[in-house]
Amino acid sequence: MSGGVKPGNTQRMHCRCGRNDDVIEATVRCAVEGPLAWLMSPSARSYRRNAMQCERACISRTDEVSIAVTSEQFVADVNQSITLRVARTLEGAGGTLDVSQLQPGKMLRSRLAGRFVEAGVADDLLTVRDLCAATEIVHTASLCHDDLVDGADTRRGQCSLWRATSPSAAVLIGDLLLCEATELLRTIAGGRFLGDFLAKVTEMVQAEAQQELVFRGTCVDEETCLRLARGKTGPLFAFAAMVCGGDDPARCAALEEAGYRIGTAYQLGDDLTDAVGDERVAGKTLGADEARGKYTLAHIGAAGPDATREKIRDLCILAQECLATYPVLATQLRQFLRHDLRPALDRHPDIHVELGI
Repeated sequence: MSGGVKPGNTQRMHCRCGRNDDVIEATVRCAVEGPLAWLMSPSARSYRRNAMQCERACISRTDEVSIAVTSEQFVADVNQSITLRVARTLEGAGGTLDVSQLQPGKMLRSRLAGRFVEAGVADDLLTVRDLCAATEIVHTASLCHDDLVDGADTRRGQCSLWRATSPSAAVLIGDLLLCEATELLRTIAGGRFLGDFLAKVTEMVQAEAQQELVFRGTCVDEETCLRLARGKTGPLFAFAAMVCGGDDPARCAALEEAGYRIGTAYQLGDDLTDAVGDERVAGKTLGADEARGKYTLAHIGAAGPDATREKIRDLCILAQECLATYPVLATQLRQFLRHDLRPALDRHPDIHVELGI
């Protein structure tokens, strides 16, 4: 699928393969609230059904589908897949909510995969695209729950979901998204990736639970901080990277560990933002960690922020070393660090992080 719906614009969206324009082609009007809000409207339902039918038809003819291999187009394809699936999921629940909070954010996990996709190592781009879509959906589900747990009022520049709806609605919507992601994994490649995916999600939830139930209110050491950061954010980055490795187990393992290290570095950057960042720039509630007694590396003494910056740099260097025997992939990882991760962190003038590139 190609094309995108921009707020306030009339767009023509059509099948990327060109074989099903008679099924999917439709002119649509997007409400000012954004594409997800529009997709929940009754006028969008016919289009959405046709879009999903076309999606299935394309997947059944993977040899005839033209799939873009640039990182930006790959991410755009993932984004559109997410938009359709999230809207369909919420429609099935009978809701009529303004769900613009559920639009993907920076999509760094998919952007990491997109850089590796550019290297041409992925065996099936449609599969990788859908696996990344599931990864992003789970990440969004976790934010629905995290904002409620942390009492965060703002997310992605607007009112957080639980504030816009209710605490119970945020929990249930997060659960629905998790179910959608799991069902998507079940249907991809005969469920081949489902076990790995569930293991990564479990690892993520366990780390979150440990920080909340075991370590909250306790000043922990650096090793514990790093372990929690790796467990909270590393798994989904690792999964998105790993599935780009094709049928080469060694390459998949190298990509997986590189993903873990990048995810850990990004979590440390997020912790640093929470400690010293600006809410107006971040677009989300900051200071929640300290307010709730959740100690991170950035909170360990006066040197905490500088120690966090140093560790982020070290992890980015170590991630590159994971791919030392795959120079093309190592180059693509540096592209991710330079063009995707650095801009995400440089938005905050008080962060000042070097990424070892």
